Parts: sequence; structure tokens; C-alpha cells
Amino acid sequence: ELVFASKKRDIELLRVKEKFTVVTKELVTQFMDRTVEVKKEFIASGPDQKGIGLDAGCRLLEEQQKNLQQLVVERAKLVNAQKLFGIEIAVYPELNFVEQYMQKLDQLFELYSYHIDKEHQWSEILWQELDVTVLERGCQDTLAQINELSDDIKELN
Repeated sequence: ELVFASKKRDIELLRVKEKFTVVTKELVTQFMDRTVEVKKEFIASGPDQKGIGLDAGCRLLEEQQKNLQQLVVERAKLVNAQKLFGIEIAVYPELNFVEQYMQKLDQLFELYSYHIDKEHQWSEILWQELDVTVLERGCQDTLAQINELSDDIKELN
């Protein structure tokens, strides 16, 4: 009797599942279109554009990372829905491009922020307490981090 009730319930829900499948496919299509626009906008006005200073680039990257995080959460929800309704899971190459490019930019801006923080610390040192070897080691440390960056990051424009 329990098996019969569950099969009956499954049949009753068939229309609802079909409706949600159609809605999910539409949402995936809309999300795909949004990712295309996000990539275009990122390329046109991202934090690495000419004319944007490093400080402004850091702030812009932070904002775009927040927006990207919202898109990643939305993508995860869509993937779960696609799995639930047996729909082929969509790939979002534009979103993946932006995600990977931002990771590279993040490494550069982290290095910049690290060096700026060091400069700020050094600027607080009194002349009579200044130890030039500390400055040299700090600069060498930054240069070493630059040299450790991967070639694809060094080749960013």
C-alpha cells in the first residue's frame, strides 16, 4: 500500500516536475545570457583597464569579486536544479573566463597591497631608527614575490 501511494504521488507530481524543468531551462538560458554580458562588461571596464590606477583597480576588483560571488552562488543553485530534474548541466565559459582572470588579477593586486602596506610601515619609522637593511630585505621580498608569479600572470596587460 505504501509503494502504491508513493507511485501515485510520483505520477501526480509529473506535471509539476515538467513545469519546473521548463522553468529551470529558461533560467539557465537567461543566466547564460547574463554571463555573456558580464564578460563583455568586465573586459570593457574591468580593474585592469588603461587609465585606472592601482588603488582604484583594487577597489574595483573588490566590487567585481562580490558580484562574481553572487553569480557563482546562482550558478550553483542552477546546477543543483539541473541535477534534480535530470537536465544536462550547462557550462558557462564566459563566467569561467571572468573567474579565472579575476584570480590572476587578485594575485597582482594582493602583491601591490602587500607592498603598499610595507611602504606605510616604513614611512612611520623615524630617521634616527631607520635600518636600511630592513628596507632592502623588504624590497627584495617583494621582488622575490614578483619573480614567483606565473608567466601567464606576468603577461597580463
